[in-house]
Amino acid sequence: MGFLDSDKGSKAVIDGMAVYQMMSCGDLPGAWILVGPSDDTSSSDVVYNRALCLRSAGRSEESLEASRIAFRRLTEGIPQRQFDPVGTALLTGMTAPVPMHPRMPSVNPTYAGIMARWLHCLCLYDCGETEECSRVAAPLIQMGIKPFQEKEEF
Repeated sequence: MGFLDSDKGSKAVIDGMAVYQMMSCGDLPGAWILVGPSDDTSSSDVVYNRALCLRSAGRSEESLEASRIAFRRLTEGIPQRQFDPVGTALLTGMTAPVPMHPRMPSVNPTYAGIMARWLHCLCLYDCGETEECSRVAAPLIQMGIKPFQEKEEF
């Protein structure tokens, strides 16, 4: 979705909180109207949520590019940590990455990195890049997260 006459070159600030709220309640078309004009210079949460929208729309190559940027930004220099038993149970019970709150990268960079890694892994898989996908998925699998539900294991 989106409007054909929208100004793609616009450098307007994207309201990450509005995008997150729309995505969280399932309003992906509304979220896309806000996040569609964003680019790789947008905030990490906006780039991540853009990749999530593009993947939901079946735009594999575009979602891969956005997820690669989000993955790089949200995982570089962030140490991998283990969660407590309750957090681990909740995390391993999830079936897919979720929309990212604008404050998550600063409040809990480890969790933001996990979501970015998971989304990037799925985007790589969608594009047939299974070797890189296996490498990206390894830390998720070590944590007990199955990056693919009902699909082949790595």
